[in-house]
Amino acid sequence: KTLLLGRIKMATHNLYQLVKSHQNQVDDVEDTTEQLTQIEQFVQDLNQITTEIKKMEHSGTSVIPPSSS
Repeated sequence: KTLLLGRIKMATHNLYQLVKSHQNQVDDVEDTTEQLTQIEQFVQDLNQITTEIKKMEHSGTSVIPPSSS
């Protein structure tokens, strides 16, 4: 069980590092529960963004704002 817990913590830490690098942040939290909370928030945000983009594409609304030039 200790080995399994270690693997879970390592996988969580790896996901956390990916999230932080994607956000261009260097914040390093050691608490696994806090890492999971931040991973969850990132996934929820990403899901909301993709849902909004799909809605815009379906309605024919441009995803990219018009050029100001």
